[in-house]
Amino acid sequence: MITRFVTLEVPLTEPADLQRSILATLEAQGEPLRWAITAVDHDRQAARIEAVVLSPTQFAIPFSAVTLA
Repeated sequence: MITRFVTLEVPLTEPADLQRSILATLEAQGEPLRWAITAVDHDRQAARIEAVVLSPTQFAIPFSAVTLA
């Protein structure tokens, strides 16, 4: 598992719906460890979210290129 920093935007909704929307969007990226609303754009009706998520490990090189001895 690796931790990643992600930034995303979600549309502004009612407060109870906003939290559900944020968590659903973050879970698509991995398991959210912590998150915060860092900006709100009233004109666009969007909130910017910055989060740290835990994601499955991905190899930096293709597995087919690895030779096992």
